Amino acid sequence: MLRRFFNFRSPSRRTRRRPSVQTLETRSMLAADSIGVLPTDNAEFLLGRVVVTPVFFESDGSIDTETQNWTESEIEATIDKIADAVNWWSDTLDALNTVHSLEFVLDTTWATNPFDTPLELIDRPSEDTSSAVGSFLTTQGYGGLGSISAATHAFNHQQRIDHEADWSFTMYVVDSSDDSDGFFASGGNFRGAFAFPGGLYYVSPSERPTSTFTHELGHIFWARDEYPGGGSYTDRRGYYNSQNLNAHDNPTPGFVQQPSIMGGGEILTDAFNSNTSPESTLAFVGWQDSDGDGIFDVADVPHYLEGLGTFDQDTNVFQFNGSVEVRTLANQNPSGNQSDITLNRVSEIQYSLDDGPWQTAHTLDAQIASLDFSFTPTSSFEVIRLRAIDGSNGVVSNEVIGTNLIPATEAESEIVLLIDDVNGDGVWQASETALDGYTVTANKTDQSPVQTVTANAADFSDGSFGNNQVKGLTFRATGILTNGNVNVFEFELASEIKAFHAFSTIAGEWDPEFNELSPLEIDFDSPTGLVTVGLAGPAGGGFGRIEAYDADGNFIRRVTSSDLEFSQQQTLEINDAEGRIASIRIIGQGSDSILVTSVSAGVTASQTVGTDGTARFALLPEDATSFEFAAQNLKEQFVIATAEEFTLPSDSPATIYARQIVDSPLYNTTEPLDVNQVDGVSPLDALLIINELTSNGTRLLTESDLGGDLFDTNNDGFVSPLDALLVINALTTGSSSGEGEQALAQSSQAESVAPPNDVVFATASASDDDDFSPSSLF
Repeated sequence: MLRRFFNFRSPSRRTRRRPSVQTLETRSMLAADSIGVLPTDNAEFLLGRVVVTPVFFESDGSIDTETQNWTESEIEATIDKIADAVNWWSDTLDALNTVHSLEFVLDTTWATNPFDTPLELIDRPSEDTSSAVGSFLTTQGYGGLGSISAATHAFNHQQRIDHEADWSFTMYVVDSSDDSDGFFASGGNFRGAFAFPGGLYYVSPSERPTSTFTHELGHIFWARDEYPGGGSYTDRRGYYNSQNLNAHDNPTPGFVQQPSIMGGGEILTDAFNSNTSPESTLAFVGWQDSDGDGIFDVADVPHYLEGLGTFDQDTNVFQFNGSVEVRTLANQNPSGNQSDITLNRVSEIQYSLDDGPWQTAHTLDAQIASLDFSFTPTSSFEVIRLRAIDGSNGVVSNEVIGTNLIPATEAESEIVLLIDDVNGDGVWQASETALDGYTVTANKTDQSPVQTVTANAADFSDGSFGNNQVKGLTFRATGILTNGNVNVFEFELASEIKAFHAFSTIAGEWDPEFNELSPLEIDFDSPTGLVTVGLAGPAGGGFGRIEAYDADGNFIRRVTSSDLEFSQQQTLEINDAEGRIASIRIIGQGSDSILVTSVSAGVTASQTVGTDGTARFALLPEDATSFEFAAQNLKEQFVIATAEEFTLPSDSPATIYARQIVDSPLYNTTEPLDVNQVDGVSPLDALLIINELTSNGTRLLTESDLGGDLFDTNNDGFVSPLDALLVINALTTGSSSGEGEQALAQSSQAESVAPPNDVVFATASASDDDDFSPSSLF
């Protein structure tokens, strides 16, 4: 069978475009594999690449008398009409001066070789075309799917894959060239053309005008009729749940219907001739630009770039590790699957030095990608910014910001840099280096640490999940089919899976499947930036969906799982860079159901400062307001520092902390050797230290040691034999203050908080009975 493919795309609205043979080039992954797309999402918005499959029906006379017969010239003329109809949409888009493109590919296999049917369809009511449609789909191998709708979706999806397109629909054309009026016989629902929206198909007599073919294509992408007897002002449909504002019955005083391709009569003709339609009409097919930036809302969603970038001044190499993903706009279509879909892709990671021009750092072609790349900046710099961009439409991500000294990360995350403030002035200077190995914890406003809370169904015995609350999570089964209660049981069809169940008031039993009629909602005691949900496929499989909301119930975003087969499990994350997630809603996508096996909310509260002196915190909740360092010695304190010699941009996510060395809290600043703070230095002071060492040994002082006697006579943060020796030396030499020995010891510790390990005292003396000598203590 001869197979011809025709491609239509032109920059000029008035240029006559006849079909030309197209050689299909290798293309990137498109909507068939894009984020959120199901096989039945065949035409959700009119952008990108669309494959149109016209099928011409030819009567063979075996049942009905043959009154129509396609001729070669009629076939070519009708193909030209179809080309002009699809071109109308491309031309109209061009005239809007947006960043978007629209490309149509016609597979004319069944136009140049019409499909035989025993019926003369133009002589029958319009409903009889379903018989021919079913026969065609059966011959293509889709007869066993149970319905024309299911078979059409499957056929269209395969056409989309075969032609590497974003969308696909079928157009059935009935020969009416020799019919007296060019319409179907009376008695059916339609005399002329009619469509099944959402990427299914439309049917048209061949002699209907080009404007009719154009009009029906609008229906395929969810547009509503606007003429009397068709649509109404109250109708809503399309990705944005658009209202039919240009409908004939708009009750607004003074309303005048505008020319529209979805209207009728002169309204339709005028719109076709002038390549125009109202904003409300174009919004149905996804053409809505709320902010007027030339990018339609469905694509005008920033990408999300996250990670850590560091600059090595010795090698002049900038290294970045992280990830990037395109984000989707929530699909509000009251019809269809309500899949959240985007055709956006990330094509480059770019960088800017000191607010200079954007330059390419890394190229890719993906919707979701892990990143591990390096590059050499073109010049020296103080501030560096990175972003992700879709080169086809200019949609960009958030910025990752850093300096030549401070690692770069996204502004919604936090970089903590720890420096050694040698002079204790709270200012980071060139001579002061970074410190590593310290533990830093993110604290909430009330100074309690940020926490992760988890409820794993596998951790509960059957029926033991009581009161719908656990570890800061509150579970609610909502919807008309439940009484609100949630519990945990084994999944009866797969005993290795434990899942949360809702009590079904209809069935009178516990049900593990959550869906639109029976959602699972979970509230968190504190808002968070990250939620992780364990899902599993029910009998028959399905897609799971998580929706996130803030404390006021405002929708934040949602994510959808892959198609989970029966008992197949997946962990799905939903995050918010601003840490606003206060509750989630778990359902199956569309008519699907899903099982829920676990829920976790929160991020890791503590990080270890790396060798570059930094710790990075991502997705912190909005009430995480401060950081606390775990001191390695009580002589250490940590304060927020300023940068005296370095540029730090105002939108930098970095906070500089300075470690300062202060007096030990167990050091007597007035009389260092007076341990008990009574009557000056005496043998009792040495004895108190010796007793402490006998009971608890040499050790680093901790918070639990605070209060009571001041054992740290040398002010190093430890209690050790040296503390006792200083007292003994002072008593032996007759110096009440021990100034000479103590001053030397303090000087040796001025730049260090490490424990003493090599001290010799020539003046120390004690009897063997006292078991107190430098060698025995070290």
